[in-house]
Amino acid sequence: MPSAPPSGQISTGSLLAQVGALSRGGDNAAADSDRESGQPGDQLGEAARGYPWARYQADWRLKVERIGNLNYPEDARRQGLHGAVTLEVTIAADGALLKQRVSRSSGSAVLDQAAQRIVELSSPFPPFPPALARSPSLRISQKFVFTRDNLLSSH
Repeated sequence: MPSAPPSGQISTGSLLAQVGALSRGGDNAAADSDRESGQPGDQLGEAARGYPWARYQADWRLKVERIGNLNYPEDARRQGLHGAVTLEVTIAADGALLKQRVSRSSGSAVLDQAAQRIVELSSPFPPFPPALARSPSLRISQKFVFTRDNLLSSH
């Protein structure tokens, strides 16, 4: 990336060069969203690749995390278990939980089942906003971490 002019002042040309370098750098939010959702771009509606999808997914994640912390698995707490599990969750446009599966196990059946139970307790979810409503369903791939402090966080 071009650096600022030696005089310490930023010129218009310098700023334009930086913007051009960034745009050529390939910061592709759509591809990132596809990787996170587990769906290739041709299966996602155009609107699902932008802000409405990111906002829905963030709200979904926060709700599940909140419910998870209120319903932290007692077996995990008692046994001192901690670890991460990744779930693939499919949600219908009306917010119904269609299906879920463990795509990456924590190595502990207690934690894997607890993550799935927490998603079930969190449903139903809000209906899709109008920008996403054209899609009959969306898939979210989410990593949940059961911490040593008996908390659930998601990444």
